[in-house]
Amino acid sequence: MTLPARRPDPDTLRLLDYLSAHCAFSQKETTVVGLIAQHRRLSTTALSQALQLRQKERTCSWVGQLIEKEVVLAQGVTKGMYYTLNPSLYAAVRLDVRPTLRTLEPHRLRALIVEDVRTYPESASADIIRRIGPDVVPSVIERAIYDLVQTSELMPIGGQRNRRYSAAKKTDK
Repeated sequence: MTLPARRPDPDTLRLLDYLSAHCAFSQKETTVVGLIAQHRRLSTTALSQALQLRQKERTCSWVGQLIEKEVVLAQGVTKGMYYTLNPSLYAAVRLDVRPTLRTLEPHRLRALIVEDVRTYPESASADIIRRIGPDVVPSVIERAIYDLVQTSELMPIGGQRNRRYSAAKKTDK
């Protein structure tokens, strides 16, 4: 495995120093914690690409113990799974980590998308992605938009190529 040389930010170094002093990690676990700390949130596929794992190899041997120790939190299932560090670690190290939309929970992201579409009706997905910001991976926003269409919270307008979205009208019963 080859990891590109990047200088981590000081907060990541303080977090890794704290974890190495208080927990006994294997080399694999230290590598995974460092990657997740740098990116704040990593999908299973992004983690396997960063670790240069083959398709047959699984990330669960790299992450399994960290989830059991509650150092890493997992959200989602299979390829849609995302890993984040436990927020209590940041509090324990007393880091002033700025909030980011990257770690936004899926239900909050969907609510943000619905609110955006209510404000700007008939928006294209590219416009929604641009307004929400660069912190969130575009594919995550697109997946949330498709989920909102499936649950009828957003109404698609137009064909596949020029599709726009509007908020569904609420019906009072």
